[in-house]
Amino acid sequence: MVDRYVLRRREDWARLETLLLTRDGSATVLEELGWRYRQASADLALARRDYPTEPVTRYLNGLVARAERQLYVPRRDGVRAVLDFYAATFPRLFRQTFRYTLAAFLLCFATFLTSYVTVLVRPTLVEAFVPGSTETIDRVKHGETWFDAINQEPALAASQIMTNNIRVTLLCYAGGVLVGIPTVLVLMQNGFMLGALAAFTQVYGVSDQLWAFVAAHGFLELSVIFIGGGAGLVVAHGLLFPGLQTRRAAIADAGRTAVLLAFGCVPLLMIAGTLEGFVSPSELPRIVKLLVGLTTGVLLYLYLGLVGREKS
Repeated sequence: MVDRYVLRRREDWARLETLLLTRDGSATVLEELGWRYRQASADLALARRDYPTEPVTRYLNGLVARAERQLYVPRRDGVRAVLDFYAATFPRLFRQTFRYTLAAFLLCFATFLTSYVTVLVRPTLVEAFVPGSTETIDRVKHGETWFDAINQEPALAASQIMTNNIRVTLLCYAGGVLVGIPTVLVLMQNGFMLGALAAFTQVYGVSDQLWAFVAAHGFLELSVIFIGGGAGLVVAHGLLFPGLQTRRAAIADAGRTAVLLAFGCVPLLMIAGTLEGFVSPSELPRIVKLLVGLTTGVLLYLYLGLVGREKS
């Protein structure tokens, strides 16, 4: 029954998707967009009544929501739009795409554990997970750390760290257009590197210095990398599994979602870079750095989990 319904109506839905992608703002196009939106709204009402658990209902819900936004959301000034984005859109998108962020985290965590256990058992394999790190390895063997130099020029270091974090996040996001393969590789590389360094510093007795350094900024920095990785996986999913949408429409939808997620991460990366440049390498007590990290982490997830929810 539902298959016959989809076959009968899908050409009209495909036409609405095409109109949503067009940049033609002529009166003729807007008029057609309006009546096709009302038509799709009627289809959604019928689907909710007769097929509430079928994929077609979820598809129509998204299609109607997109058409409504394009037709009825008023234009806002730049500052107000940005404020509204962070006050509602970004945390809602995080919750809607959380399964992709979780997948990015699990991938990174699995590779972290793999390299951690491997290097803990055979420390000589550290270079296999952290290539080109001879100087870093030599410093650790002498009971030193590679991040001591940050204290000498914290402002420059913070700027460089922010740039690198943004680069990694964008690589995770952009990798989605290549079926997510670069995204997966970046996440795996970071997991292997972190796990190997964590184990290697433990073997040579400087792991307490590493964790004291990571404590202040690590919650924010890693969370943003996972969100960026999740954004890349969103794009890859839209490319591989368009569902009832045309592939072009699915990729466009996924791309918009991923771009918004990446944009939402920018201030978080700036905060993480500032903490890593000024607080993490400072002489502050380790408990203070840990409290800074825990506080920022709790605030971040309270924001992402609670802000922008519809009032009941």
